Amino acid sequence: MMQQKGVSQVLAQHAQQIGDKKAYSYYAPRAVRPVTITYRRLHERACAIADIAKQQQLEGKYTLLMYSPGLEFVEAFFGCMYGNVSAIPMYIPPGNEPDNRLRSITSGIDVAVVFTTRDKAEQVGYQLEKLFDGKEYKIICTDAVRAFDFEGFMPELSFDVPPLIQFTSGSTANPKGVVVGHDNLLANLQMIQRGFAKHAQLSGDETSVSWLPFFHDMGLIWSILYPVYTGGSAVLMSPNDFLHNPSKWLQLISKYSASVSGAPNFAYDYCVTRIRDEQLEGVDLSSWQVAFNGSEMIRATTIKRFIERFSAYGFAHNAPFFCYGMAETTLYVTGETGVIEAQGLTPLNVSVGKPDEQAEVIIVDEQRHQLADGETGEIWVRGPHVAKGYINNPQASAETFQATLDGSNGEPTYLRTGDLGYLNDGKLHVVGRLKNMLIVNGKNYYGEEIEYFVAKSRDYFVETGACLIQVNEGLDDSEVIFIQEIHKSRLDEVSTQLPQLEDLAVTLSGQILSEYKLAIHRFIFLGTSRLPRTSSGKIDRARAHEVTDAQSFNHVLDVYTR
Repeated sequence: MMQQKGVSQVLAQHAQQIGDKKAYSYYAPRAVRPVTITYRRLHERACAIADIAKQQQLEGKYTLLMYSPGLEFVEAFFGCMYGNVSAIPMYIPPGNEPDNRLRSITSGIDVAVVFTTRDKAEQVGYQLEKLFDGKEYKIICTDAVRAFDFEGFMPELSFDVPPLIQFTSGSTANPKGVVVGHDNLLANLQMIQRGFAKHAQLSGDETSVSWLPFFHDMGLIWSILYPVYTGGSAVLMSPNDFLHNPSKWLQLISKYSASVSGAPNFAYDYCVTRIRDEQLEGVDLSSWQVAFNGSEMIRATTIKRFIERFSAYGFAHNAPFFCYGMAETTLYVTGETGVIEAQGLTPLNVSVGKPDEQAEVIIVDEQRHQLADGETGEIWVRGPHVAKGYINNPQASAETFQATLDGSNGEPTYLRTGDLGYLNDGKLHVVGRLKNMLIVNGKNYYGEEIEYFVAKSRDYFVETGACLIQVNEGLDDSEVIFIQEIHKSRLDEVSTQLPQLEDLAVTLSGQILSEYKLAIHRFIFLGTSRLPRTSSGKIDRARAHEVTDAQSFNHVLDVYTR
């Protein structure tokens, strides 16, 4: 067996050895039966798309992949891999206007070609015309490309061409394009496999179920690439399908006896609050061995509620797998079994495990000194999964990917994650984002901890809809503002009790002052999903200040407490 150099070569081998096995099954919204593709057919489709890329002389160039959820994206991504084309996953913004994310991507990279489908070509064309303003570009509809018999073909990889430019979520700044190499992908997939193996006894070719968006790192690496790497089968559905009907996620896990599935923390809460008992008739979750939770702050209370709600349907208390990662490390950094009984009930006390044997995680202070166990500082990471840098941004790449400890003479180099955390017996605990930390009168305050304290204090508060910000930092008129969303189902009820809500703001302000010694100058209450969010659903803190403008934003209540 030849030595594997890239995921595309793994796919080509599977096409020869397990060609008739289903690689992916995709359930469109309201569909009773899925669209499926075997390993052999996927290989043939990838070869055909790579052949078109070769004809168009796209090798070494950047190509936007703009698709609706479905298998066409999967075919195109592997086609880019086979053809040595750097893929840039991107969703299709609604309507005919490009959104800020698309503008950010196209402004920083010379994109000359876009892959999409025939039914979306016109919409994509309208958006690109407004962006490129006369610049030449091509739209290639990959669903119109005919597949041929490419049996025995083995893609030749060019390691000078990164297979993936993965843009960050942009929750604290404009999205940056992370350059991910073939070696990074393979190393990280190996780490994920080892992490899962320590957590559960898996077959190695397990079935997984996912609704995660393909254009984000967790959806792409785990939902699309990991099943191919292990030779497993993936059952897919769209993110919007999950939001409209979260029970479908659990129903598919049950139907296919899937052993691996997961999502960010909010999804587990969403299932608890949105799924009705009658939607779970016949559901059996006993096959679900790895319920990974990552991509945002993990709350033990969320998983405790999920276990309490779904243990009657076979969900095991030791199935949760808490993990931590980011696009700059391809995806995965640490992970461990999330046994709730051993965890505290705040995000700061939740362990996300130890790094892989090939990786290193250290905690560093502002003077670039390594800290001891229990001390909080910035999380630095080193290993073969750390990406190459940010595309066309050498300054940010050097600052983020080439960090060194004080007195180290320049070696080794680490990735600065921008996250705060501490180690306890080698296990990582994430506190929050460095950029979300407030400095008031010389004292540091961890925004995520205070947000959690407030959000869980009332059942009508959205737990993931809290945001603590500081405006006019360092000036005489500096304000600390707390923004809190209220559940849509309780909005009318709460809105009719504004005097009580105003009293509540004063009460919460006093409790925060007592608990954290931080004065909140202003509380703003909003309806569900009114805070600006990124494409991955995280609060867009760079734009959260927009909410503070009462003249241009519809608040439920705006209370000054000082």
